[in-house]
Amino acid sequence: MHPILFKIGQVTIYSYGVMVAIAFLVSIYLASLSAAKRGINQEKIMDLGLTLLISGIIGARLLYVLTEIEYYRANPLEMVMIWKGGLVFYGGFIAAFVCGWVFLKRNKIPVLKTCDHIVPYLALGQAIGRIGCFLNGCCFGKPTNLPWGMIFPGGSIAGDIYPAVHIHPTQLYSVYTNFLIFAILLLFGKLEEV
Repeated sequence: MHPILFKIGQVTIYSYGVMVAIAFLVSIYLASLSAAKRGINQEKIMDLGLTLLISGIIGARLLYVLTEIEYYRANPLEMVMIWKGGLVFYGGFIAAFVCGWVFLKRNKIPVLKTCDHIVPYLALGQAIGRIGCFLNGCCFGKPTNLPWGMIFPGGSIAGDIYPAVHIHPTQLYSVYTNFLIFAILLLFGKLEEV
């Protein structure tokens, strides 16, 4: 619930962007470290990660623009202004999946083996990225009377839509479940190696 981390002059550093960057760097670093154990080229994992990142951002923005097409017809220059918000997970997932598959085929890298290797790190990246959603106050849930419901401050998207109302912190649900998925997948991967 802290959308802006800090400002340096005219430059604003947003918590969401920082967490997405951390998610990418940590996930790709760990995936490339463990790639050699599975007989996968570490450099290709780094290249694949960059492909997934770029295509994911483009796809996420494209789907958001399509859902708000009337606004962007009137403001076409804002289509590329991702720092103003507006990314849709499903668009990013679809674009990254297609571009990742094409990358693997073109480089003659085994698709299923590579997917088995990187999927745990995708869950880890998603978990870290959702911390950014929590800090930003986006991707929130509905009002609740449950004791862990949270009030988001004014100035955040959640706080402006539900002022002084306890809502489900769905971002944190996603953080916990994705960390759990990451741990389970790593465990199953270790069991397969035995």
